[in-house]
Amino acid sequence: MTSTVDDIANGMRVLFEPGGIHEQRSPSAGMFGLYTDIDAAARDAFQLSQDPAVKAVYWSLNPVQDDLLNRSPNRLSRAGAGTCAKDADVVRRRWILIDFDPVRPADTNSTDDEKQTAHALCDAASQWLAEQGWPAGIKADSGNGSHLLYRIDLPANDCGLVKRCLDALADRFTTEFVDVDRKVGNASRICKVYGTLSRKGPHTEERPHRCSSIISIPATIEIVTKEMIEAVIPQVPQRGNLEKHALGFAPSEPRNNDRQQILARAEKWLAKRPGGVSGQGGHLDTFTAVQSVVRGFDLTESEALSILEPWNQSACSPPWSDSELRHKVQSARETGTMEVGKLLNAPFERNGHDAQRLADAVEGVEGPPPYRVEVISHEQFCKSDYRQRFLVKRILVDGQPCILGGPHKCLKTSIALDLAFSLGTGTKFLGQFEVPEPVPVAVLSGESGGFTLQRTMREVARGRNMLMATPAPIYWGFKLPQVSKPDHLAALGDMIVENSIRVCMVDPAYLFLLSGSQGRQASNIFDMGSILQGLTEMGQATACTIVILHHFKKSANPMERFGAPSLEDLSMSGFAEWARQWILLNRRERYEPGAGIHRLWMGVGGSAGHGGAWSLDVDEGVMDDDFGGRQWAVSVDLASQAIEQQQQRKADAKNDKATRDFDERCQKIVAELEAHPEGLTKRQMRSVMKNPDHITTSVNALLEDGRITEFELRDTKNRKQQGFRIAVEEIVNPWGFTTTETD
Repeated sequence: MTSTVDDIANGMRVLFEPGGIHEQRSPSAGMFGLYTDIDAAARDAFQLSQDPAVKAVYWSLNPVQDDLLNRSPNRLSRAGAGTCAKDADVVRRRWILIDFDPVRPADTNSTDDEKQTAHALCDAASQWLAEQGWPAGIKADSGNGSHLLYRIDLPANDCGLVKRCLDALADRFTTEFVDVDRKVGNASRICKVYGTLSRKGPHTEERPHRCSSIISIPATIEIVTKEMIEAVIPQVPQRGNLEKHALGFAPSEPRNNDRQQILARAEKWLAKRPGGVSGQGGHLDTFTAVQSVVRGFDLTESEALSILEPWNQSACSPPWSDSELRHKVQSARETGTMEVGKLLNAPFERNGHDAQRLADAVEGVEGPPPYRVEVISHEQFCKSDYRQRFLVKRILVDGQPCILGGPHKCLKTSIALDLAFSLGTGTKFLGQFEVPEPVPVAVLSGESGGFTLQRTMREVARGRNMLMATPAPIYWGFKLPQVSKPDHLAALGDMIVENSIRVCMVDPAYLFLLSGSQGRQASNIFDMGSILQGLTEMGQATACTIVILHHFKKSANPMERFGAPSLEDLSMSGFAEWARQWILLNRRERYEPGAGIHRLWMGVGGSAGHGGAWSLDVDEGVMDDDFGGRQWAVSVDLASQAIEQQQQRKADAKNDKATRDFDERCQKIVAELEAHPEGLTKRQMRSVMKNPDHITTSVNALLEDGRITEFELRDTKNRKQQGFRIAVEEIVNPWGFTTTETD
């Protein structure tokens, strides 16, 4: 099947946002463009698709911001770093894409049988969705599989609704022959330009290159509402409940039995390997697993990828991209240190230690694999990509335990709730710090109670012009586990995994860590270290960032009560050593009860290298008789600006005091001279001054103002002296001549 420029344009007119801007790109060609002109977009897509080196041409399902058009307006350009649209650039969600992709060796096109299997599953899913009340969608041929597209109208930040919908559909419909892609739910997701060729692998008679196309369009394209989407999510059966052979198709290319057994053994072995976690040595963990599969079982690149890709999606956090995973497979083959075929011949003796246990691990028998100390070469270490990413830019790094600390009654819980709402909704923390994407959050509180938490969260949401009831993956708990108990720690891990929690906040530390423990002391760093280490390992195992709220020691020095906070201020032992990142609060000045105004320091830092200091001004409002009147208004400035303002206020206060003292001295001199109209010398006036050295300055100022006058005074011995008295006031009378009047 071939298509024309008009065919491509007609398909675009069905899906293109009228007046919107869509991005077109081809990763294999390294080209991209932003389009408002459908004819230009279709022409460029057609020309790209004619190039045999271009694997596919894609376009953004959802429109992007207007200012992106200037990057490459209605034409193709060479793509560079940061040029292509991201989730944050999307204006609104218009389509849900459900992608049915046949399971086959990596980098190959599908066979006719595989493609028909995908179409059959697509039809089954379409029928089921219609039974749930969804309107008819668009069915398309992706070239190798099948697509369903449904019109929606949701904000770009949908709090994970589309992702949860795709997960639900994947759980229901994925089979061993067809995979329902879970990865196409982000806002900037690109989709095949229908009418262009798909060249996934080499063109063969059995696995040919094919042209994508739109198969059917409903007479009226209706919107799938948010309620319709939510309705299909709770109905998901557990994975595996669907009969895998219900469609009646068998794989078109059965593998050699021996190879099939080797792949099955490798897959069982891989299932026992933990996935790589970003920021926690995830590259090394992944490379070690890849090396064991590629070299240990002597698999080809396509064989290795066929079992590594699903493991990557389910076990690694976040999953590596296809190109990154393929690069690891190639590097493992070329630079890996494991003996090729080493795991094919197990069981084997290695220094006489635990041969059967290793055999069980390789064959998939119950029992953990033996512990091994694994190393990589310096060359591999230098090439490794140890990635870290922010959950909140400049504030919170993914995967590292965090302390949120401060003195008593310093808004720790309120700041934590602002953080939780920001993470769950993808809005800015404290209205200032960007959250790249919403993530599931759990808030476990053992002190505040439901009323206080709900009231504070309501005001936090209102401060963003949002409703507290805005859908968000935030979970609440009011009974803290006692993680010094192994079963409680395991239960916490289960909750995190069951709800896919990425950040778990616990308030307060003392009820969470030591409650219920026997014989352990908060002052003993070894006691605390063992508890905190267990918490760290649980966070690593579940790919969850643990944030603990903890209080400061009481300061005996009043001068330190309003200074910049530091890790040394944390109460109990072990916390400063345990925290890999921290958010520390302290007051900048004394709180006036009932005013509702809090002036705080916020210091941030971490082993990832991030850090900073800010001043926070928080206006909580004043509660009225009906428990209303509260609010959450936060302004954030750099700490340096607050310090400058503080210093300026001190200087102003000092100047004000100096002025008051000067006025007081002058008033005393005037009062003394009024009591002695004959006048006094400076020596005689010194007795009324606290500091006699100030007499000259004060007298000169009074002379300059004209309030006193200088004259020649003679003492009892008729010696001339400088005297001072109240100045004579001139009065003009109605008859026009001048008189003088004194006291």
